[in-house]
Amino acid sequence: MGAAGSVGAAGSVGAAGSVGAAGSVGAAGSVGAVDSVMLLSSRGGSRFGGSIGEPTSPAIMTDGALRLRPRPADVLNWESPQTHPRRQERRMPERDGNHHHDTPDTGYLLDNQQSEAGIRFGALSELFDPVTFRHVDAVGLTEGMRVWEVGAGGPSVPLGLAARVGTTGEVLCTDIDVSWVRDLDRPHVEVRQHDVAADPPPPGGFDLVHARLVLVHVVDRAEALRRMVRALRPGGVLLLEDADPGLQPLLCPDEYGPEQRLANRLRNGFRELMAARGADLAYGRTLPRLLREAGLDDVQADAYFPITSPACTVLEAATVRQIRGRLVAAGIATDADIDRHLANVATGRLDLATSPLVSAWGRRPAPKGRYSLAGGTAAPEARDMNPFLETDRLTLRAFTEADADGLCALDRDPEVMRFITGGLPTSPEVVRTRTVPRLLHTYPHFGTRGYWAAEEKATGTFLGWFEFCPLEDRSPFVVELGYRLNRAAWDRGYATEGSRALIDKGFRELGVERVTANTMAVNTRSRSVMEKSGLSFLRAFTGDWPDPIEGSEHGEVEYELTRADWEKRGTQA
Repeated sequence: MGAAGSVGAAGSVGAAGSVGAAGSVGAAGSVGAVDSVMLLSSRGGSRFGGSIGEPTSPAIMTDGALRLRPRPADVLNWESPQTHPRRQERRMPERDGNHHHDTPDTGYLLDNQQSEAGIRFGALSELFDPVTFRHVDAVGLTEGMRVWEVGAGGPSVPLGLAARVGTTGEVLCTDIDVSWVRDLDRPHVEVRQHDVAADPPPPGGFDLVHARLVLVHVVDRAEALRRMVRALRPGGVLLLEDADPGLQPLLCPDEYGPEQRLANRLRNGFRELMAARGADLAYGRTLPRLLREAGLDDVQADAYFPITSPACTVLEAATVRQIRGRLVAAGIATDADIDRHLANVATGRLDLATSPLVSAWGRRPAPKGRYSLAGGTAAPEARDMNPFLETDRLTLRAFTEADADGLCALDRDPEVMRFITGGLPTSPEVVRTRTVPRLLHTYPHFGTRGYWAAEEKATGTFLGWFEFCPLEDRSPFVVELGYRLNRAAWDRGYATEGSRALIDKGFRELGVERVTANTMAVNTRSRSVMEKSGLSFLRAFTGDWPDPIEGSEHGEVEYELTRADWEKRGTQA
């Protein structure tokens, strides 16, 4: 372990493992000017918790970190929020007439509904937000991107992410208990109650998925990790930050007196309670390996812990008050022990530390030529040289301007155009000015094209094209499958072969959740291809045809294949 409290030097982002001259997050390891402890006030109009002094607001956000007021002496007497807008009163049995004790031996120790939760969120924000946002900035989060903040807890990280993606981006903020973030007032921030280990992941296509101090408390951590990886778009980044108490188990690393020994005994008891509830106290160090095993590329990690920060003092006092009843009920400490420890903490002279925060990040692999979050985009000419997909007999590649002649020939064939225009050919001018630009379009949040030139693999002969196109420009959640092949390719199984390959690639690599396809009800050839490709009939409907063609009076049909059905089909195969 390095002298500055870092674990290793390789793979770190900036000086994220260092501690400032006074042990605080500031000169070393901060984003912006962080002076003391984040203050989240329930007085004066703020919605997010309790503090002293004036409420904070997003207007004082500096480089993603909220500017904090330098009043550590006041912070030691920080008042709890008694009237949180979503707070539920939880009555606990009394003991000794003075102290309330919560005695159940199961469940999450640090309940967001307890009044101390807001204090803890504020302290954690000062301690770790600078580290979090240094990593967020290093991986390249910028305007217009989509972010999933998992287990948000308090508002500081969602607000910092929202500031970076701007009004053209999106931040989805989820937690089992959204009490402290429910009222975030931003048009591009969505708050949703969600259990990452139990509920289906949100629709895919996130540029960044981030979770801090979440997975260490989740019983089914492996499943939660799988769901977060699945929610990434190709090239998207997963950033996980979790504690590893085993790397540094002491609350007072310098245990030179009875006050420090008492503090370390209580901290050890706290960790015993966490372990009994399923927390993995050596989880942080495993993150790089777990990200690699999950199939992510470019995995890096570092670790950080502060010593002698006012925020450590605030965090310890709030935590001990929050778990006091369980410490006493488990025989770990008496009320007198806890009162003495809180008095020692209030002096500000214990040189308290936290467990190391291990940050690990990796990128979901992207097909050749795809852009990654921080990697830029390949030059168009380089991207077009790479096949997007190959099957036994087909090559699917990006279109270029040089394909215009082949497209003109395709759209001149009345049989090819029978169920599209009633057999009328498309003029070369329309092909060059409208069709080609449409086929060249890249969907930013899909990270790739939506249309692919199809060639016979053995000969390089142009056969036509396949469509695998997001219905919404900003999301890969639902894609439309289609194809248009010249008559020489008919009745040879090419349409089914290409469609199946695209479907498999979409579900495996592109974050697709549902594939849909439409055709005229009388187009039996295309309906057969849909069925052979694994899609099932969904509905019949009447389209709005500006120029009705033969057969349009029978309406249209839609077929679909969901991820769940695709996975089930793979299991049964």
